[in-house]
Amino acid sequence: MKRPNAALLALLCTVAMPSSAFAHDMWLSPSSFSPALGELVKVTLLVGHPQEGAEPVARNPERLVEFSAESGSSRRPVLGQDGVSPAGLLRTEAAGLETLLYQSNQARSELPADRFERYLAEKGLDSIVAARQAAGQSDRPGRELYSRCLKALLAVAGHAPAEDRPHGLPLELVARGPLASSRPGREIPLELLFHGKPLGDAHVEWVRLDGSGERVRARTDARGRVVAKLASPGPWLVTAVVMVPAAPGSDADWESFWASLTFELPGPDRA
Repeated sequence: MKRPNAALLALLCTVAMPSSAFAHDMWLSPSSFSPALGELVKVTLLVGHPQEGAEPVARNPERLVEFSAESGSSRRPVLGQDGVSPAGLLRTEAAGLETLLYQSNQARSELPADRFERYLAEKGLDSIVAARQAAGQSDRPGRELYSRCLKALLAVAGHAPAEDRPHGLPLELVARGPLASSRPGREIPLELLFHGKPLGDAHVEWVRLDGSGERVRARTDARGRVVAKLASPGPWLVTAVVMVPAAPGSDADWESFWASLTFELPGPDRA
């Protein structure tokens, strides 16, 4: 595949960096959440705020750790052309659940103190706010290494997918119940795993991807579980961010992991 030039790579990194008052979410946006068998699915990487607008991110080989699709026991790469969007192309091969997986390596970000504190508050990272305050660092810039852990769930050929399961992402949102058999108003349980272990007291947010403004926020319990009742059908984004102290000598104070899960909640006519 053709590799982008240095100027393009610099632009891609700029797009993916947190540049506004709050850091940006990133998610996988397939051309269809319920594709037909054999359909070519275009997978776009989007970064931004679902309710304020998002920008497509071109495929960047310098950032990719994994970009794959799993159906049953088979996992295959999601291919694409470097330097362009959509970032991936996938032709469905089997009916049922198809899970798209994306993992990036680390990038570095530095935000002025006020913007970093606002970002921590927006993402529910209260323990980091408290740690900075206790260390007398609330007025210092936030130096951070961050990486992305993205998932999307597809129902191929109209079949209700089997239940989601962990796929080994460093930070991973797992739907604990078949989403395709759920309906608006029913409880949808999720689990948040950090390096394979349940993560408690973490902020999780659900946002509708059609710009309607519908949003649900909650925190995981001690078992890493959280439940939401979503009022309307359609495409949804779930996000979570975890931050830990960065390793000594990393030229950063913190390391963050950003997880997202996208799926479509069926309407009552798809019983």
